[in-house]
Parts: sequence; C-alpha cells; structure tokens
Amino acid sequence: MKNSAEYAKKLNKLCTSLKKNKDQAEPVDSTTLKDATMVLVFGCISEYAQIAKAQVAMRRLRSCFVDFNELRVSRPREIILALGKNYPGVEIITGRLIKLLNDVFEKYNGLDMAGLQDMGKRESQAVIKELNGITPYIYSLFVMYYLDAHAFPLNDAMLEVLRKEDVVNASSDFDDVHGFLERQIPAAKSREIFAMLRDYCDHYGAAANAAAQQEAEQVKTVKKVAAKKVSAKKTVAKKTAKKTSDAEVKTTAKKTVAKKKTAKK
Repeated sequence: MKNSAEYAKKLNKLCTSLKKNKDQAEPVDSTTLKDATMVLVFGCISEYAQIAKAQVAMRRLRSCFVDFNELRVSRPREIILALGKNYPGVEIITGRLIKLLNDVFEKYNGLDMAGLQDMGKRESQAVIKELNGITPYIYSLFVMYYLDAHAFPLNDAMLEVLRKEDVVNASSDFDDVHGFLERQIPAAKSREIFAMLRDYCDHYGAAANAAAQQEAEQVKTVKKVAAKKVSAKKTVAKKTAKKTSDAEVKTTAKKTVAKKKTAKK
C-alpha cells in the first residue's frame, strides 16, 4: 500500500484511542466459536451484519435447526426465514452457508473438522482456503479464531470506514489494505484489535450521525442566540426611535403652541 509508513502511524493512533474504550467494544461470544463448523457459520453471518446482530442470528439458527447438518440440507427459504428477511445480505449468506457446509460434508463425510488442528498450520489453512463459498473475511476469521494462526478479518464495511477516516490509503484496493493490516497487526494482538476495530466500524454510522446531530444542535443554539441578540438590538432601536419620535412630536407641539400664542399677541 502506498505511504504505508504514514498510514501505519494513523492505524496505531486509532488503535491506541480505541484501546482506552475497549471495555465498551462488543466482544465475540466464545460460545459461537466452539468448533470449526460454528466458526465457518459465524463467519458467514457476520460478514455483512454487526457482530451483535450476528450473535443473535447464531442463536436463532441453533434454535431453529437441530444441528448444522439439518441447516446444510435445509431449503434456502427456511434459512432466510430463520435469519430474517431484513438480515443484511441474507440471500448471499444463505447461498454461501449451503455451499460451505456441503463442501465440508463431502470432504470429511460429515461436519466434524477437528482433524484440522492435527495438521500443520499451512496445510490446514490451505484446506480452508479451497472450500467452496469461502471469502477472505470468513477465511481470516477461521484462521484467527479456530486455527489460532496469524490473520486479520476485513470486510467491505470495515474497509469503507477506514478509508473515510484516512486510516488507509483511499486508492488502495481490498487486497492491499488487507495485507497492510495483517502486516501491521501482530498475531498476539489480532483478536483484541479486531474486536475493537470491528466494533468501531459496526457503530461508525450511528456515532457519525450522533456527532452530526450534536453539531447541528450546536449550530441551532448559536443561531438562536444570534437571533435573540439581533432581536434585542432591533427592540432597543425601535424603543430609541419611538422615544426620538415622541420627543420630536412634543417639540413640534410646543412650537405650534408657541406660534399660536405669538400670533394672538
């Protein structure tokens, strides 16, 4: 990525800022990451939705289907109804879920992928990378959480926010930024930083709207104060003008009376 040294400082500054408020970040619930298949499913449903929504969706899937094998053989419509028609990217997610689970089933004659942890990290990563329906985000999430290897999940929403905040080069494509993040964020801190960055990006729109609303309210307040000052000045001017007018009327009246008296004489 161009100017990577400059953007590395900006990334570090953002992470340092987020770390001060890390207790407010939405953590990834460990119960959604108990086994390999769960991590794959969670990767699918969290790519387009906020982490909090994905965790609710995960619980919904587990309550609607006996197990992931039933999920695998279910009709797309049933999965969409379970997730909710308005769930972000629901049709894309449903297609990927079915492809991934079916590919795992064919390769392992079931959905038990525990044998991956007995392989070398490179070998196991290569297996996951070749799964039908896998995406860079799902792959990185799996490598980081299940294989405990160095990776950093990035989705389009995160990329957009990082570009807007000038934390990464706006002209760099997804792969460039993804590679930059993986180089800059050490393996030992990847889960912690992912949780903070993901939470920051998940709530970026709401935070930006709140900030904009607050700024708008401040502008309104300033305008109201200015309007009151202008109104007060106008009132004072009117009173001054009225006093001047009244004084002129009195003066004119006195002159008229004086003229009449002079004329009578």
